[in-house]
Amino acid sequence: MLISNGVSVNTIPDIANTLAETFAKTSSCDNYTPAFPALKRREERVKLNFSSLHEEGYNSPLTLFKLRAALHRSGNTVEGPDGLHYIMLRHLSESSILSLLSLFNRIWETQVFPTQWCHAHVLPFPKPGKDPTSANNYRPIALTSCLSKLMERIVSARLMFHLESHNLLSPLQSGFRKSRSTIDNLLRLETSIREAFVKKHITHHINQGIQCSLQISYSSKFLNVAKRHIQTTINNFTKWAEQNGFVFSTEKTVSVVFTRKRGVFPNPEIFIGRSLIKVVNEVKFLGLVFDQFLRFHRHLKDLKIRSAKALNILKVLANTPWGADRTSLLCLYSALIRSKLDYGSVVYSSACKSLLKILDPVHHQALRLSGGLPYIIGRVPLC
Repeated sequence: MLISNGVSVNTIPDIANTLAETFAKTSSCDNYTPAFPALKRREERVKLNFSSLHEEGYNSPLTLFKLRAALHRSGNTVEGPDGLHYIMLRHLSESSILSLLSLFNRIWETQVFPTQWCHAHVLPFPKPGKDPTSANNYRPIALTSCLSKLMERIVSARLMFHLESHNLLSPLQSGFRKSRSTIDNLLRLETSIREAFVKKHITHHINQGIQCSLQISYSSKFLNVAKRHIQTTINNFTKWAEQNGFVFSTEKTVSVVFTRKRGVFPNPEIFIGRSLIKVVNEVKFLGLVFDQFLRFHRHLKDLKIRSAKALNILKVLANTPWGADRTSLLCLYSALIRSKLDYGSVVYSSACKSLLKILDPVHHQALRLSGGLPYIIGRVPLC
């Protein structure tokens, strides 16, 4: 059941239409800033020129080897509107694979993309911790054609090779790159804060809770200096966003002052446009909770609670006649509990030992349940 404009929506068709209208409104052009539509119309009148040197590697026809490699890397995801699954594509005959390669090369050379590949089945998933009766609290997941995703995978690998080999990407970028992860950004943020602590500086951090998890930080001995630099940077970001059609959510933007200096500091007044940014004592960035003293006590307590909930699954499966065997339990332990404990451990392991020990009981109990061991087994600290 959904509640839209104070009216209950109960039937499946009405619920689907309500969610579709909400998703369409979210991605509508009406959300653009006033300055962006004029810029958009002006730029769209300029014809794009995609011509380049033909001998460039990224302009060459797609090969059978790259097609098979992309198909091998594809997982068994759900099919799109055309009903074609990756498993079906993996079982194509040699002649069918060559025909598929010919289709991809025709699209590549003529620059005509099939309109059917632009269609998708959209599935709504409720956002965790949000009211499920509100259509605004659902996240859309689009299921597109596997053929389209297969060709995109080939082209993406080719373009990424060109970008990486020519050093065209910023060394600070971690997203969508091999051998990079969110841990790089977490370590970079933690290192900058700790270096400021060593220099007895104050680090002012702004976190924008959007898809890209934008964060801005600046350290200085004086809070007013950090505030001035942060405000200047935000003003530049806001100006750029208005010109390019982006809108920063003031409700999801918070400010944290990281310092170990004693004394009372007034909350810095930082604005996005005319909206004052809320000052908090802790912020969640890429899954880790950073408190203003960088002690990670809140993150460790939340991590223990989340791991203990996952531990209940092992308790059910390990203590019944129809439960899983040891191998299956160890797999569940690795997937549900150890993965949570490992994520960000290189960052939060700097916390004091007394705080780190609160994770040991969950870890030990999970190992005992998975291996069928007695209670006295397992006293090795986790961190």
